[in-house]
Amino acid sequence: MVLITDDRDGGGVSSVRVKQLHQQHKAGGNTTTVGGSVSQVHPTTVEKPRSNSDDEHYLGSGEEEEEEDDAGEEDDDEFEEVDFEDLEDCRTIASDDSFYPPDDAFADSERSPSPESPQPLSFFLACCSNNVAIVRIMMRHGVKEEEVTEKDRNNRTGLLVACYQGFVDVVIALAQCPHLDVNWQDSEGNTALITAAQAGHITITNYLLNYYSGLDIERRNCHGFTALMKAAIQGRVECVRSLMMAGEEKCV
Repeated sequence: MVLITDDRDGGGVSSVRVKQLHQQHKAGGNTTTVGGSVSQVHPTTVEKPRSNSDDEHYLGSGEEEEEEDDAGEEDDDEFEEVDFEDLEDCRTIASDDSFYPPDDAFADSERSPSPESPQPLSFFLACCSNNVAIVRIMMRHGVKEEEVTEKDRNNRTGLLVACYQGFVDVVIALAQCPHLDVNWQDSEGNTALITAAQAGHITITNYLLNYYSGLDIERRNCHGFTALMKAAIQGRVECVRSLMMAGEEKCV
């Protein structure tokens, strides 16, 4: 294989010679005779030289980008700071539900009050809430007479409320309480025994009959009813039986 070149164009193939080769290729095939030898000629592609205009265009594009960057920096320098407080309406939706504390008088009035510390539990409230642990602790440390005789608006003491609600543990604990009047009557004349019997609390009724000294089973209320009568009216059979047995023992 022989490569035909032309030194006059700096090593590149002459366009005239390439044209002649193409004509010979069409006439006699793909072979060419040079100096008595047959060689095969392949067409070559002539690379177009780069003109100076392309370089100028490439350099010019970089200068344009620099000019655009300079223009953007000038626009940033010309930005004016705006004080939002001077605007007429600068509130947003989030400002109404902001988690920051309000600073105006109207918002202060809408604030929920801080939770108050719980009041200390009294002896009467401990009996009414069936808090037998507090009752026993206060009795162990010593309770005053005014604490034991504290009453509600119906003139009921802690013992009467416990008998009405059926708080067995509180009634058992109060059996050792000093300054306690077991025959105290409320605004309707009901005693602790009447209250427990008419409510049908048989355990409390039996405990009052057996462990509370000085209990008056014949005490009547403002309507003239005893504990036995009230239990019979309400149909409390077990309480009626216990009260009858207690009455018979008293008579004996």
